Amino acid sequence: GFHRVVAIMGNVVSEEQSALLLQAVSPQGRIILMFNEDAAAQQGCQNALMRLSPACYVKTIKLSQEGLQSEHPSQKRFIELLK
Repeated sequence: GFHRVVAIMGNVVSEEQSALLLQAVSPQGRIILMFNEDAAAQQGCQNALMRLSPACYVKTIKLSQEGLQSEHPSQKRFIELLK
């Protein structure tokens, strides 16, 4: 399994959720954002990136890549991306 994972409902990481994430991550830590490929999700990803990246490292992964559709994720593929 994965430790310290947060899932959101919808396409928005709120300011309150961002603050909670930043409390859990040190400045040397990292946050990985995984959003679907649709326009609303990508806008939500960009907004979260802009809010979180000044405080720590943030990587974004678009779930349109083969094998990453959110309905049937491959744990092996996610582990490769998280390295």
